[in-house]
Amino acid sequence: MILETASQLGLLNEATGRSALNSSDLRGPSCGINSGVLFMIRTKRVYDLVEQSDGARFLVDHLWPRGLKKEALQVDQWIKLVSPSNRLRAWFGHEPAKWKEFQRRYFAELDEKPETWKRLLEAARLKDVTLVFSARDIEHNNAVALQEYLEGKLASKPRRKRTKIVATRFDSNPMLQRRKQ
Repeated sequence: MILETASQLGLLNEATGRSALNSSDLRGPSCGINSGVLFMIRTKRVYDLVEQSDGARFLVDHLWPRGLKKEALQVDQWIKLVSPSNRLRAWFGHEPAKWKEFQRRYFAELDEKPETWKRLLEAARLKDVTLVFSARDIEHNNAVALQEYLEGKLASKPRRKRTKIVATRFDSNPMLQRRKQ
């Protein structure tokens, strides 16, 4: 299915017949929209090569990655506060069996502190965004969970403020009086 999709989008390497996409490119649908242009939220390990297609890069880990200097990492911003709490990180321990419960708890934490992820959401509406992480497990980590959370926020319609409707008497409304006649 991935190769069919890549073929339809013209993303196959003609020489090898394999997808020209990285595994991180396949980790979720394009979801940001700006003037009809779709933008993507990707996840990528800090140790992977930086590519121009990464767009804005944000480090979303609580701790700075071992052995890397700031210049080598090439991130636009380190958003430490968007990472899971120390207690949740310690409980999870990157155990795949705890993944669903980790996501549920992490999403609850994110719901309580929207100021930490709003910048990422706004950036994703304007351009491609890559959430950079240092965990070895590329499928079960906070960046993948955050990606899913942000994509859910982008897909949901923003809530409009409800206007209060004031009841008026039929006789006192001049527009309705005209229709009555």
